[in-house]
Amino acid sequence: MTGTRQPDGAEEAKVGTTPIDNDAFEDDLGGSELSDPESSASDSTSEPLIRIEAPQDEPARPKGILFLQMIVFPLLIVGVCVSIVLLIGYLVGENREPSELLREIESGWGKKRMQAAYEFQMRLSGDESLRQDEELAGRVVALLEDPRIWEEEQVRRYLVLALQSFDSPDIVPAQVRALRSEDENTVLYALFGLMSAPDEPVWQERVRAALPTLASLASSESASIRMTTANVLGRIGGDESVQALLPLLRDSDVFVQINATFALAALGKTDRVCELLLAMVEPGWTEGIPWASQKTVEERAQPIQAAIAYLRQLECADWKPAVERLAKEGRSVRVKTFAREALDR
Repeated sequence: MTGTRQPDGAEEAKVGTTPIDNDAFEDDLGGSELSDPESSASDSTSEPLIRIEAPQDEPARPKGILFLQMIVFPLLIVGVCVSIVLLIGYLVGENREPSELLREIESGWGKKRMQAAYEFQMRLSGDESLRQDEELAGRVVALLEDPRIWEEEQVRRYLVLALQSFDSPDIVPAQVRALRSEDENTVLYALFGLMSAPDEPVWQERVRAALPTLASLASSESASIRMTTANVLGRIGGDESVQALLPLLRDSDVFVQINATFALAALGKTDRVCELLLAMVEPGWTEGIPWASQKTVEERAQPIQAAIAYLRQLECADWKPAVERLAKEGRSVRVKTFAREALDR
């Protein structure tokens, strides 16, 4: 995600300490040729995938979000052709200042306003110095309160996306309001922004104001919204979040189930969570996961490693026999090695 803040702290470190040579490992799906997920972006309706952050040895509650790399979300910039046209306009156009671009959004029309919104979002994502600009942040928030802007779908999406680039808790109420949009992508961008909010009291107090809306989004018709909501709820915590997450453990979409499982595991909950975690460490588990054949061995190993770490952390019944079996029968060397290391700790 453009502009997404990465979690900090030792507990969120990525699994493994050395680069992995995927050719050295067995294929989880019987040696089928793996494709590059990013190389097929123009042929699908998915965006670049988000890396899962697995818990390490005896972690505290993770501050980061557990995303499966297998999950496919709608394109970040909706419409590949539209994105290419806007990107070309951005590359060949003048390097305009953010304040100038905002003025064009405020007073422009049609395609010019959309181009300015796109350029503005690109400028923010590429310039760290603008993160602290509270005046710019305030102007974006004000624009999103303007009915004219709100009715322009693409402009609204770019501005909601741009909010993530500001280090100001004042943007959170605008993100919470965007959750009520009827447009799936606007909602997803707002959710991504809430997920990236720092784990600081002034931020989290405002994020918690979204709980009633998040609880309703947990039953959205969109699986992408449900699974992203699960991660936000896991980040917020508390009884209200837990109650909204529990039904998602039986969701019809496997990715929603998995995200809800990790979210509840991060909160220390074991009700049905252990059962689902045990299922994830069954040898060959990824064979039933859609799109798994398109992922590298490392990518497919990451959710399994997270499940192993959480089974150990939560002290789930029968976790050791399950992990022992995986250490012997796992489909990749990476998974088997991680399983043995978990047993040896």
